[in-house]
Amino acid sequence: MRAMLLLTLLLTAFGVTADNYRGLPLPDNLIAFDDPQGQAMLFRSRYKDDFWTLNRWYLSQEAPAYCGIAASVMVLNAIGITAPFGPSQTGQLTQQNFFTDGVVRVLPPELVNRKGVTLDQLAAALKTFPVEVRVTHARPGGLYKFIDDAKQVLQAGHGYLVVNYLRSALGQQTYGHFSPVAAYDEARDRFLVLDVARYKYPPVWVRAEQLFAAMQTRDHEANNYRGYLIVSERTRKANGQ
Repeated sequence: MRAMLLLTLLLTAFGVTADNYRGLPLPDNLIAFDDPQGQAMLFRSRYKDDFWTLNRWYLSQEAPAYCGIAASVMVLNAIGITAPFGPSQTGQLTQQNFFTDGVVRVLPPELVNRKGVTLDQLAAALKTFPVEVRVTHARPGGLYKFIDDAKQVLQAGHGYLVVNYLRSALGQQTYGHFSPVAAYDEARDRFLVLDVARYKYPPVWVRAEQLFAAMQTRDHEANNYRGYLIVSERTRKANGQ
């Protein structure tokens, strides 16, 4: 009981409470993070190391099509990638200085504003930073590989997971979306998605099968399945050292 109280106090200190959200109602199949069930899942999870770092950088997308940009900024800051130029005075990346010259060459902000971003386009933008990026499209039969990948990534030092899914497949409103995943509860077989549209939905626990089904949907702009990215610190081998 004392441990749960301590967890609640920690989460309040980190800013992850129901008071931060005044958005749309959640469908019954999703469990809000601040619900007692949601807090209990984080407390018992063995796969939550990424939660604490990601939550430090948790932000809301600044434009309707910026979910992928916001998710990328979160994970790059969590890895420790510093901003190459202003307006930041702290060295942290923002949704404005994310668009470096390298990013603009593969993903112009005008294109993002007009059409959003596909999984492969976001991966190409992230690869312009000193990180490793693995792209997986959620094809039929890939559920258990996704769970295994996620469990490994969600442990300290193994990178960060960004999912690209169709909101309506989860019972939420609107279309394709990107957000980081922060934890996995084996007992309930649910993933904690830190929704970057914080004005719309809170962080939620989603059943693994349902999350994968939402990723295994066609992005017609890309003519391919949605899926997930694993973003990690670049190794010495990747640097050629």
